Amino acid sequence: MTPEAPRFSVTVPAYNAELTLAATIGSVLEQSFSDWELVVVDDGSTDGTSAVAARFAAADARVQVFTQENRGSGGAYNSAVRHSRGDLIVMLSADDLLLPSHLATFNTAVLNAPGASVFTSGGWYEYPDGSREAATPEARWADPTGCTLEELVEACLYGVGAVYRRDVYEAVGGFREGGYAEDYQFWLLALAHGFRHRHIPARLSVHRRSGTQKSANATVMRETDLRVLSEVMASGLLSPSQLAAARRSAVRLRRVIRARRILQRTIGPRALERLAAGARSARGASPARRAPRSSGIGVTFINNFPGPSLGGGEVQLLTLLRGLSASRVRATVVCAEGSALDRQASALGGVRVVPVDFAPLALLSLVSTVAAGLPAGEIVQGTGFLTNLIARCVGARTHAPVVNVVHVVSGAARLDGASRSDAVLRATLDRVSRRHVSHYVAVSQAAKASLLAEGVPAGRITVIPNGLDLGLVREQAASAGTGDALLKAPRRVGCVGRLERVKGTEYFLRAAALLAARHPDARFVVAGAGSRDHELRALAADLGVADHVEFTGYVATAPALIASLDVVVVPSLSEASGLIAAEAMALEVPVVASFVGGLSEVVENGTTGLLVPPADPEAIARAVARLLDNPEVARRLAAEARRRADERFGMEAMAGAYLAVYEERSAAKSQRA
Repeated sequence: MTPEAPRFSVTVPAYNAELTLAATIGSVLEQSFSDWELVVVDDGSTDGTSAVAARFAAADARVQVFTQENRGSGGAYNSAVRHSRGDLIVMLSADDLLLPSHLATFNTAVLNAPGASVFTSGGWYEYPDGSREAATPEARWADPTGCTLEELVEACLYGVGAVYRRDVYEAVGGFREGGYAEDYQFWLLALAHGFRHRHIPARLSVHRRSGTQKSANATVMRETDLRVLSEVMASGLLSPSQLAAARRSAVRLRRVIRARRILQRTIGPRALERLAAGARSARGASPARRAPRSSGIGVTFINNFPGPSLGGGEVQLLTLLRGLSASRVRATVVCAEGSALDRQASALGGVRVVPVDFAPLALLSLVSTVAAGLPAGEIVQGTGFLTNLIARCVGARTHAPVVNVVHVVSGAARLDGASRSDAVLRATLDRVSRRHVSHYVAVSQAAKASLLAEGVPAGRITVIPNGLDLGLVREQAASAGTGDALLKAPRRVGCVGRLERVKGTEYFLRAAALLAARHPDARFVVAGAGSRDHELRALAADLGVADHVEFTGYVATAPALIASLDVVVVPSLSEASGLIAAEAMALEVPVVASFVGGLSEVVENGTTGLLVPPADPEAIARAVARLLDNPEVARRLAAEARRRADERFGMEAMAGAYLAVYEERSAAKSQRA
């Protein structure tokens, strides 16, 4: 029986790559998306390349190794493709790396763009000293999510980890052999055949540069580019506009080559390279001399959560900061003095923290302080209702771009305890200050729908789902430390969140009372702190389940508790996203959640969990009982949930999407200036 073809086939040509191949293969093994095969072709190496690859193949059946006489990287790519089985083919050199969310992010991009056949992403150049430089040729494209052939001949796309459908390979006829720039010719011919290109702004790969690579000789590479361009021009595939663009690029390349040859003869090749390095340094592009964070886009994040613990919004902000840590974003966090966010943001490398007083009487002076200290061109981002208003006030004073993140859906304030008059005041303040917002980020389609209903134009809204630092979540889960009673119970069902009305904890307790009769061995845990703590404890006593319920109070690391549960219940009455549900999915714990807001976007009913109507304890009890009584169903849902979490909730994809918003806002500000 022929095994089912994998989703991705990662192709790696390897020639004398003994020193780098292990890290390259390791970067594929570390992918959060697991449906792949890796085809390594040893292209006649004379060192230990084949032995390195063989060790990995012996340990993982998804890794295949083939050997051949030396035919160059184009010939090795051709061999790898012919030995591969997947429809989506990934190009990866033996000295480059894929970041952990690469395949998962590309899989989502492919699903969202069925008409595209060539997919690329942003990435990093890494130099021998370990420093990195962002690769950003897409800044020259009219559409940052795509590239036409006319643009490609002017600015080659960043190709590390690029993905293409198998029919592109068949139409183009494979890679040219016996020369350089085989990938550049492949992309040109793909677009010349009419295949569409989709670009992912997120930086998902690393191209490790060194002086021994063929690309290190800029003159030779430009000569190769010109030869490739001439071959494509002679193919008869180009339209008149494409041919005209190619001719202009050929003229430019000839001038560059001629100038470099003259300089080489005049000052010598070494002096020429020093001159080129000095030019890169002058324009801020020499990472060997500058840390990648020393220039770029500045973003000031404002968060007012005052407590000694973290809420969901603060966890998300810290995750975003970690995700942006390798980018060119200079992050400043304005937060409540002495708060948990103050401490934890200060511990992050490269993040500037400004502790302030958010007391009502101090807000006017706070706005003045932030505005006065804001560098020119800085973006200001609010992270909640009050801080979104503060960001708007700062933007109004400084004309800085303002990004507002929306974590709630319409009506959430009322469900969270706000009075009718408070809700009216909030709506009025939001409406009159909205003109100062440059762009909105909605954490779900449900949050976007609320903004649209309030009259915000669709073009000013980007949906960026909340992401998880999957590695950190699983690391925290491994350090489980919960109450003894809970750990001893054979069945454990939990609810994690603020003890406020909007979180629906009372319906979890009422469901627990219904379940206790049928499952007397089960124990129920309520994790969190809030204003309804005493009220909910009293309710558990009134329902006769006080001995079955453990109230843990605030839990510093929710994943550690979630991992100890058999079922996680998220009974919220309103939820724009669903951090706890996403964490449970990532930890392969079955989820029962309310069918409200963005929860239905996080949990797919019957596939990655079970959805129930809000405020319905009977429905919660039935869903939990189904999972407890049917372990195989629970395992199936949990396994698919983990796979989906790996695909959709990676920190890198979220950070890349935010970075694209920042780059767009920064570019728009520069154009207005």
